[in-house]
Amino acid sequence: MAGNVRDPRSGTTPKRPRRDRPLSAGQVLIVGAIALGLAALLNSQTLLDMANRQPFNSATRGIALAITKPLHSIASAFQLTRPGDAIADVRGGREGGSGEFAFSTTTTVAGTPASGGDSGGGGGEATGGSGSTGSTPPDSVTASTTAHVPTANDKLRLYIAGDSQAQGFGESLERLAGNTGLVTPTLDFKVSSGLTRPDFFDWPKRLQDQVRKIRPDIVVVDFGGNDAQPIKTPDGKQYDVTDPQWLIEYSKRVGETMDFLSQDGRKVIWVGTPNARDDVFTQRLAVLR
Repeated sequence: MAGNVRDPRSGTTPKRPRRDRPLSAGQVLIVGAIALGLAALLNSQTLLDMANRQPFNSATRGIALAITKPLHSIASAFQLTRPGDAIADVRGGREGGSGEFAFSTTTTVAGTPASGGDSGGGGGEATGGSGSTGSTPPDSVTASTTAHVPTANDKLRLYIAGDSQAQGFGESLERLAGNTGLVTPTLDFKVSSGLTRPDFFDWPKRLQDQVRKIRPDIVVVDFGGNDAQPIKTPDGKQYDVTDPQWLIEYSKRVGETMDFLSQDGRKVIWVGTPNARDDVFTQRLAVLR
């Protein structure tokens, strides 16, 4: 009969190695569910942000909010959101916001002629905040109104910003400008972003932060490819692209962006939205021009 063999040197019988009992299928499911639940609670703010970013009228958004709002409330009650908030602070805060510029002004409405020049529309140049009156942004960086003649020791600062289309031409522009030896280019893009949904990505906040940091002489921007969707006004009203109020609100946002970027004689070049492959989507983009 087989058994443990006694060690002749120590006179002891070695113990058989202990075998861990494997978890049953039910136990595995329970452990997995607990792990997923804990991960969801720790990332409840991110899940809630993702739900809010869905199209306003979509069924997916309603279902996602119905799940993530209570989840986030529970996580907040037990302070499980603090690690995520700390990470967001280190990374510079969360991407969504109110979509407002930190300066008061009578805003230029894009596409509306004003004294001293045109504010521009889709494509072309936005001149120095024409048609707007009001105070200078409290944290603005004063740029010289005289032309900056770049040299190797005093390069022109170029800032390129916008959506994925800005990435497309921006990478080439960044390379070509940098190769001159006279330009310091900075490319800053966010895929699927625009001016319609600051709750997804707050471009006004981003532009203010970057202008303060980079102090650009020239800004090249591109928005619009993702903006042909319902828009919400600050008072909570919602309008579809076909509604005249949509155009009023969107034009106001474009005008505010131009006004801010062109402060203090800064040159702004606004790149227009090209046609899409889909004819129906191209028709929705027409209002942006």
